[in-house]
Formats: sequence, C-alpha cells, structure tokens
Amino acid sequence: MTSPRLFGLLSCISIAATLATGCGSVCTDDGLGQDLEACDPDPSGDTDGETEVSTSEDPSGSTDAMTTQGPDPSSSDSDSGAGLMKWCKDDDGDGFGDPEECVDAEDPPGDGYAPNGDDCDDGNEHAFPGAAPNDDPEACMLDVDGDDYGDTEPGPGVEPGSDCDDSDSFTHPGAAFLEGEDACMTDADEDGWGDADPEPGVEPGNDCDDSNQYVFPGAAPLDDPDACMKDEDDDDWGDDMPPDGVMPGTDCNDLDSNTHPGAAQLEGEDACMTDADDDGYGDADPEPGATPGTDCNDDEPYAFPGAAPNDDPDACMKDEDGDDWGDDMPPDGVAPGTDCDDLSPFTYVGAAEIEAPDQCMEDEDDDGWGDMMPDGPNTTPGTDCDDQNPFAFPGAAELDDPVACMEDEDDDGYGDAAPPDGVLPGTDCDDSDQEVQVDCEPCEPNEKMCVDAELWTCNENGSAYFKEPCDHGCDPVNLECYEELIATHEPPSICIDLGSSVELDPKVTGGDGNYMYQWTPADTLDNAMIENPLASPTEPTTYDLTVTDGVMNQDQTSVTVLIQNQPLELNPDVCEIYDWPGANVGPPSAWVWNDQEKELCETENSTSTALFCGWTLDNATVEGRVQVKTGGDDDMLGMLWGIQDKAHFYIAFWKQFPQNFCGMTIPAGITVKRISADAPEDITCQDLHNPVDTANSVVLATPDEFYNVGWLDFTEYIWEITHLSDQFTIRVKTALDIVVAETTIMDSTYPSGQVGMYAASQNQTCFKGFETSCL
Repeated sequence: MTSPRLFGLLSCISIAATLATGCGSVCTDDGLGQDLEACDPDPSGDTDGETEVSTSEDPSGSTDAMTTQGPDPSSSDSDSGAGLMKWCKDDDGDGFGDPEECVDAEDPPGDGYAPNGDDCDDGNEHAFPGAAPNDDPEACMLDVDGDDYGDTEPGPGVEPGSDCDDSDSFTHPGAAFLEGEDACMTDADEDGWGDADPEPGVEPGNDCDDSNQYVFPGAAPLDDPDACMKDEDDDDWGDDMPPDGVMPGTDCNDLDSNTHPGAAQLEGEDACMTDADDDGYGDADPEPGATPGTDCNDDEPYAFPGAAPNDDPDACMKDEDGDDWGDDMPPDGVAPGTDCDDLSPFTYVGAAEIEAPDQCMEDEDDDGWGDMMPDGPNTTPGTDCDDQNPFAFPGAAELDDPVACMEDEDDDGYGDAAPPDGVLPGTDCDDSDQEVQVDCEPCEPNEKMCVDAELWTCNENGSAYFKEPCDHGCDPVNLECYEELIATHEPPSICIDLGSSVELDPKVTGGDGNYMYQWTPADTLDNAMIENPLASPTEPTTYDLTVTDGVMNQDQTSVTVLIQNQPLELNPDVCEIYDWPGANVGPPSAWVWNDQEKELCETENSTSTALFCGWTLDNATVEGRVQVKTGGDDDMLGMLWGIQDKAHFYIAFWKQFPQNFCGMTIPAGITVKRISADAPEDITCQDLHNPVDTANSVVLATPDEFYNVGWLDFTEYIWEITHLSDQFTIRVKTALDIVVAETTIMDSTYPSGQVGMYAASQNQTCFKGFETSCL
C-alpha cells in the first residue's frame, strides 16, 4: 500500500512524465498548470502513448529488455523518452526504493515500487533518508524508536546516527537536558535527568529513579540541594520513605505541601508538622506520620494558641477581628473566649472601660462609653448616644449636665447647642471655639484686624474673634503677624588687600521692613548708619551690626574683614583665652605675646587651652609658624578652626611621643576631631585627645590615617588650614616649605568659624607669622 507521503510524490511525478515531451522540465513549472493541448507528447507522431520495447543480445548471449528511448536508469536527470520514469522496488514500504532494483516505465510495474532509488536498506521500513532529522534531515539513517535520532550501529549501507539505544524513544542525545544537551541518556520520566542505571551503551545520568518524575537530584533543596530525593508535593522537602534507591528526606507526608519540617515555625523549626491555615501552629490531629502540634483548628487561620492573649495567653482560641479577645462562640474544638462579636475590633470585654469595664460592649469612637445600639446581637448596649463621635458621651458637657449624653468638641464643659441627631443639645453657641460658650458675638467669618500687638481673626462660624498675640508686632496692611527680624552676613569673612576697601552687604528679613542700621567699630567705615557701608580696615576687623525696625524688633550679625597676607596680632590683651575646666591636666595657662617678635607662646605646662581672636575663617586660608622651644616636654600642640563657640569646633593636635594620658593611650602624630558639647564645661580630656569617638567628639582622622610621626624639639613648622563650607585641608610643612603631612576632610558641620591656637600640657609652644588669604 502506498503511504500518504508517497502518494503526493507519485502524483507529481506522474504528471511530470505525461508532460515531459515538448514541454520542458516540469521542475520549472510555475505552479499555475500547463496547456496540455499545446504539448505534443510524442514528436515522432506516435500518439498511442505506448513505449516500444526491444530486446538486444550482448556478446555473452544474454537478452535484456530495454526501452528504445528514455533516461539512464541510474540517473534521475536523463531524458528517458516520452512518458518514462524510473521505478525502484520498495519492499519495506517506506516510500524509498532499492537502487539495485529499478526499471523505467510510464507507471509502476506493480505494487511495492517507489519513484526513487534512495533507500539505503530496503529490508527495513525504519531506514530511509530523513528518518532521523535531529541528526541529519537528509541522510539515510535508521530510527526504530521514532525519536528522530539515528541508530549509532545501524548495519551495512546505513549512515550511523547518535542514538545510543534505538529501541527506546526515551533514550537519545539531550533526552536528559538538565544533564547535557549532547549526552545520550535515558529519561523515561521526562524530568530532565538521566537514568543512573540505564541499558548497556547508554551514558549514565544522576536520576536515582527514572520511573518517577518527582525523583531527581535537587528535587528537595531544603533537605539537600544536590541529593537525589523525591518531592511529590512540591514543597522542596524530600519524602522520608521514598522508593528503593532514593535518598530519604525529612518530609513526613510527601502528598501534602502543608506538611514538612518547619511548616509550623512557631512550634519548632525542625518538627515535621502540618499547618494548613499557615498561622505558624501545627495541626493537633494531623495525618499519620506527622508530628501533632497545638493548633486546635488547622483550617481556621484565626484560631491558634495565644490568639486571644487578653482572655488566655496560652489557650487555643479564635480571634478574627484582631482585638486580642477570643470568640465566645467559636468552631468545634476551639476554646471559647469572651468576645461577644469577633467580627468587630471595637467590641470586647472592657471596650467601654469608663461605663462597664467587665461588660462586652462596642466602643467605636474609643471614648470609654458603649454604643447604645451596637452591631452585634450578643453585644451589651451602652449609653453612648453617638458612638462614632468621640466628643459625644454621657457627661461630656459636665457644666451643662453631668449625666446627659451631649457633644463637647472644644472641651470647655458646655454642650453643643446644635448637635448631631440623637445627641442632647447643650448651651454652647460655638462648640468649635473653647473661648466662646455663651453670648456669641457675631462677626464676619475669617475677618482679620490688628488691635495693638494682637491679630484678631473671626472664627469660621462668625461667632467670635480669636485673638493671637504677635511677638514681633502686627502688620495692619497685610493683616498678619510680623516675622522675626533676622540679620545675617554671607560670607561671614572677607579678605582684602592692605589699603583696599570693601562694601559690607548684610541680609535682613522679617520685622516691619523699616530698618535702621548701626555698625561698630565705626572709625574705618564711611557711614556706620547705612545698610552697605564701605569698610577700609588696616588690620583684621570684625564689624558688628545691630538692625532695629519701626516696631523695635532687633537682631545682630557680624562680618570679619581680613587683610590679605598681613600678619595677625595674636595678643592676649585683645584676643580671648579659654582653659577647658573639664580637661584639667595641669595648672592654668600662661599665654605671652612678644610684641617685638610678634610671637605668641604658651609658657606653662598647663591644662588644655586655646587663644582665639574673633576673626572668622570662611573660604579662606590661614598659615603660620609653630615651634616648641624646649626639649623637656613631649605633649600636644595644634590649632582650632570652625569655632562656633567654646563647645563647638574642629581641633587638630600633634603629639610628640605615645603616652598614657588621662587614662588613655595617645599615639604620636596628628589627630583631627570634631567637638560638639552642650556646654564647654562638659568637654573632657578624653573628648579632646582620645583617638576614638566619645560622648562629645567624633574622630575625623587618626594619626595612622593622617600623620603618625611626632614633632621635633626646636624645629619650626608651617601650619596651613584652608576652610571651605563643606571641607577643609590641613597641611604641615617644614621651615623650608617641604610638605610633611597633608589631608583633606569632607565635613560641613561647621561651614565657617573663628581660628585659635592650641596647647595641652606643653610649655614653650610658640606661634608667629600667621596670615590669612581668601580663595
């Protein structure tokens, strides 16, 4: 019988044979058909459609039947004459003929012929071109199991494929795709893993039971991500009683995904329990094999031990409304509680604690009184006439009636004269204003006026004025309180060259806008009573400004004008000295100014001390020389900057040698810290010098992070500090201008501030030649 796929091929070839003579090759037909009458099937004039057959005798005496015209039987492209084509024996009925048994004829000589001679094994219906398309869509291969892969040992004349077991359709390259796309393995359960014990010739995989799709390596990753286990319920835990050859896991019921170790995590991370309602507690009566838990109803997520701690912290109760009280009519098996309406979180025993702390009432507005018309049929009615209004309850307006259920929104003791339905009226003509109860004074709602230093505003009800004191005066034009008067100057410091001038530019806001200005000192200003005077100082000068407005509001600010590269006078007579009392490690300081040498020295082995002169460093650099003029001490020297006050500043100190000091070990080198305390007296030796964070300090750089070598006796160093609003740079150089230490630290806590000289327990610490320059 001709196969369906062969039938179409035979039909096409039959038409081609009919149209061959005089019409060219049918293979070039455009598919739209041909005019058969325009074709002469036999140019010789023979129109009977028959092919002449003659016999010829070769020299050996044999006689063969041959067509007098037609193609070479061995070639499909030869011109075999009118109406002839090659037919080859197809004993296995696979649609492909034996190339050794072919004849040329118009029609098949009989049953069992194919219009080609492409079969490499005509005795096997599973061997033909394209039998194994996954190996080669054209090659003549053998595929007995129909998996589209060719047999690796097919027999003579057949091209071998890659199927290592052609009798099993579950065995072929890539069958176990999770093990390898090219490996020839068996995957009978189609789980992507190869049989670990396959037939001979097949590559073993890792599937310990290839007849069960739930068994493969990593099936139960919560037991073992690599082991070959069975997980039928897909909960990632392995069956504890699997088939032979499969590694057991810890799942005591592998048919229920709600049962596994840790399912009831609140009972135990390792116990194999059932928790169907996912409340963290195990079923008290589970299927055989599972460990019983304490959940009295594992189908109800609101029922578990301790659900209602206000009734009993251990009992298994149901609390659906989350109010910590148990349902008084729960499902079977659940302990009853005292909640008469477990669907309302506002209903429970003691909800109306003022009215009846032992009764189960509803109190939705949380005013302590029970709803007189509660939702639950088993809820005890209370006396609250409006349980959605926390201002309405019995006795709310005690000055009107200490028992009646009234509304008192402004809490003045008088009941609203026009309350919501169901609430008794009181006598308060404006229950939204605590200052107004009786004799309401009509006014235009939201009307405003200034009365002396008060802003009067009529309430929205138009019943009375609210009188607001204005701390900074009342604006009669805009009908509002004046804002606080604030004066500032940005930047807080300016650098100019000696002999130059600069215009001061403060910013003033708030008050009534009628500002008067007073600058001091006035001797280097062109006009000390205007907003923007011209300053021409000959030395660093801090100008203080007092601003006063028309209603006598006042504020002060200041600005420092520094002289570019002019030596600063560090004279204790004009600068401020401060010894921190909480860091007392020696006698009081003794700062001495040598006016001839223009040098400042701390001459005493004193407590922690600093001298600062009032001028502010902002987007500027200060540079000067520091030297210890003694060989008999090894303590600390340094500088302060960003000084806001004596409790808020940056400090960098330099220790000569490591030392146990104030109960701590201070390493050699330079430490940088940020100090912030409530008061100067709170600052301790630990805050200033400990190279770790303390209660009043933060370390910004340790010696190991900055410079861990101590200073040298009788050696002059140049200290340079550049302070920007969000960072600062510290540079230490030798007298020959060679940098020995440098760091930049990002910190915007103190964006500007005064500069000071520092010493702690180090006598003969001297500072000179300090100058400023602006960036």
